[in-house]
Amino acid sequence: MKNELTVCIQKTRHSGLNIFIDEFTAGQQKNLLAQPLTFVETELYACCEAPTFSLSETGAQHLMDQLWACGVRPIEEVGTTKQVEAIQAHLADMKKLVFNYDTKIKKGTQ
Repeated sequence: MKNELTVCIQKTRHSGLNIFIDEFTAGQQKNLLAQPLTFVETELYACCEAPTFSLSETGAQHLMDQLWACGVRPIEEVGTTKQVEAIQAHLADMKKLVFNYDTKIKKGTQ
């Protein structure tokens, strides 16, 4: 049995999200609850020695799935929406070519 990550996302009244994360560790039979992040004032341009938090690829996918379920989408610069629109336009052009060509052959014109 492997570890299981649980992500719960709650929408707030002010267009925000509350994110709760816990992980059940199968081998040790423990439940680990993520604690709130805190921000600490540092020197300008200071870097962290360790990441804010780390997730497995499976955990990151689960977090993305939960964010998607709450209506969070990538911004258009990422390419998802524009790529789909471009593919749809290309398919529409291809349909015109194929079906117009097919119509001309059936009518006996070439």
